[in-house]
Amino acid sequence: MGELVDTYAGKVAGELVRAADWNGLIAAIETQLTGLETGLGARIDALTTRAAAAEAQIATLTASLAPLQGLATALRQRLRRIDLATTRATFAVGERGEIVARVAQIDGVAMDLANPAARPWVDFVTLWGSLKPAPGFSSRSGSGGRSVSVQVNAAGEARVLLRAEQAEAFAEEQELEINAVMQTMVGGATVAQQILSAPTPASDTVRAAFGAISTAYERADTTVMQSFVDGHHLRNSVTNYALPSAVNRMTWHDYPTTVLAFLKPDSDPASADGAQAVGAIEVIFRDWVHVWTVIDFLPPRPDLVTHYRDRFTVRVGPDFGDSVKGIFEVMQEETLGRGLLGRQKILQAAQQAVQTLAGDGRPVFMEQLVDSVSGGLQAQQGLLFSQAVTPMMSQDIAFGAAIGKAAASGPIAAGAEGRAIRAEMDGKLTSSEGRILDNVRAETAEFSNQLLREDGPVRRAENIAIEAHSVAKQANTALGGKADMAVLGQFLNLRPG
Repeated sequence: MGELVDTYAGKVAGELVRAADWNGLIAAIETQLTGLETGLGARIDALTTRAAAAEAQIATLTASLAPLQGLATALRQRLRRIDLATTRATFAVGERGEIVARVAQIDGVAMDLANPAARPWVDFVTLWGSLKPAPGFSSRSGSGGRSVSVQVNAAGEARVLLRAEQAEAFAEEQELEINAVMQTMVGGATVAQQILSAPTPASDTVRAAFGAISTAYERADTTVMQSFVDGHHLRNSVTNYALPSAVNRMTWHDYPTTVLAFLKPDSDPASADGAQAVGAIEVIFRDWVHVWTVIDFLPPRPDLVTHYRDRFTVRVGPDFGDSVKGIFEVMQEETLGRGLLGRQKILQAAQQAVQTLAGDGRPVFMEQLVDSVSGGLQAQQGLLFSQAVTPMMSQDIAFGAAIGKAAASGPIAAGAEGRAIRAEMDGKLTSSEGRILDNVRAETAEFSNQLLREDGPVRRAENIAIEAHSVAKQANTALGGKADMAVLGQFLNLRPG
């Protein structure tokens, strides 16, 4: 069209349009139209060919679409959508976390669940902890609490409760009691909230929460919290206490666990139907038991040590064996019904109390008494775990008492033997003394007889004395008569015959 403008345009108003210009314009337009018609015809022919090919492809696609539509219909009828949710992602051990599974059609449209018999089921599986159905749901539980199957309700929901592993052994009302302890308000927040918000177990903010747990553990009117904590300790003692670094750092021990959910059309275990939908969610449980035990519960309080020392003092008497027996009778009374960790706490405090028993005016065997009782108490602490996990074994301190008494039996037996030996020696000495005196008396009598016989030395001495007296008398007479010296020499030469 630019050619027409260049050739025939440029006219001004009032300028005459000549016949030649007009005819030339018409001829040029005709030429343009002829070329355009020819080009359009060629293009239309090409489009016709392509349209025929497209129609063939459409026919092929139409033939293929029918099976796909059938497959899509089948998938929509079979496959479902499942979404998992929980009230929060982190819980404290002792709480119950609720997990909700919501099911719908694959495109998110609500399902028709008016017929209860046609409602699907959800299999929940956890890698840690124990599952149970929420109240009001039809369910079938698996072994060990690791799995549970729950039927969807009319609202398209299936709900389960996730809690610590040992909670499987507790009834519903007992679980509610444990959960109530965790929901106790201390310092403007619940016990669980204090534990979950504290940066470390040594933080001052968690002390009140630990104190509330200790109070619940030592309640005399119920042993539910005691059984729960002891059970958790038994299940996790190797993990919690065999790693010094975990205790030394005093960091929280969290259990991240994944809960899986599989939607199936029915609850028949023999059914070959595969999962209609699969979902997963992660939940974390914070373990406070082992750090509470080490930081708050087991360290002996001074008043508790004083209490046991006072009780032990009045049981220490003059007899070694009775003193050992009396102290362990006190321990038997104090530990009765106190639980596994409760007995450990008492034994720990008793150890310190025994070490401070010595003082002025105490029995001479006090050092041996302390050693015997301490050894028995230490052995009992080590045996508590074995007692707790051994069927039919008594849950008292009889073993420690037996060991303490056995340790004392040596000194006691030695003292008794010493007394027996001394008594025997005294008897033997008395008997020997009598025999010696008898022998002395007999020998004295015999010696006296020997001395006094007619030819004995006494008689001879008497004869010599008489002879000497006679000679002396003669000498005196001779001296008086101025006898010569020969008589004196005779006197001086006198000697026993």
